[in-house]
Amino acid sequence: MAKADESKRIRDKLYTHADIFPDGYIRYCCSSSIDFLPNHILKFNGEKRTTPLHNHVNLELIYIFNGKVAAEIDGEVIYPHKNNLLIINPNEWHKLTMISPLSYYCIVLDTDIATPLGVDITELTFMRTVHNKTVSRLIDMLTYETDRKNDFYKQNISSILTILIIYLIRNCLKNQSVLENPSLALQGQMVTKIQKYISDNYDKRITLDEIASYVGFNKYHVVRTFKKITGTTVHEAINTIKLKEANKLLEQSSMKICDIAETLGFENASHFSALYKKYIGSTPLEYRKNKGKH
Repeated sequence: MAKADESKRIRDKLYTHADIFPDGYIRYCCSSSIDFLPNHILKFNGEKRTTPLHNHVNLELIYIFNGKVAAEIDGEVIYPHKNNLLIINPNEWHKLTMISPLSYYCIVLDTDIATPLGVDITELTFMRTVHNKTVSRLIDMLTYETDRKNDFYKQNISSILTILIIYLIRNCLKNQSVLENPSLALQGQMVTKIQKYISDNYDKRITLDEIASYVGFNKYHVVRTFKKITGTTVHEAINTIKLKEANKLLEQSSMKICDIAETLGFENASHFSALYKKYIGSTPLEYRKNKGKH
């Protein structure tokens, strides 16, 4: 019992493939694929069965080696042929009914596999089936690595899957124009993370390099994306928060202007006053005087 509990703990902690069934229950599937976490790779041979109807947030790839199968996906029935790659998009309800003994790969990809590319794969919709030599060659390479398990095979499997995903994104999207506008959800996540970083560090001198390092993108991408989503620049966002806090200190304390400037991470009092004048329309002393704090 203890061994089963430990296995479940490992699954729940590491495995991203949670299947949701019509009865409302969530079940995890790992089997021997736990070696390939966070991606799920299994090869089935000679089985004639029907999988239960289920869905999950992960992109799933089914590569047919031999046999016949009926794939029901969101109410549509597909009959993929030998050497076809069947693509099940995120959150699609699906089940497989084997018409004859079937040999196939089941590859369930980590939701973050394309994040380093700046793409949220859970928001993409791919063509239903793909049949070409490039995909077949990549599957052959994957089979070689999973069967041989030579040195660094796990790293090589990860690389092959990345190449496969890049190929599918480049050539097999239903709407290629989505690549012209990378996921708004992913961009929004980055902007939210930047805003939190600024809020947590407004009392320091914040640089673009620090922010870029924090969110894991180059600073030019950060600048463009932040402006696109918020309508303001990163520097404007930093200054707005700093000056908002400055107003609180001017109203609620008797701190000297130079001390406020130092507290909020400005270079010096002159820089603080000039920036304050530019954004607020008055000097810090004038603002304090108007608010009646001497």
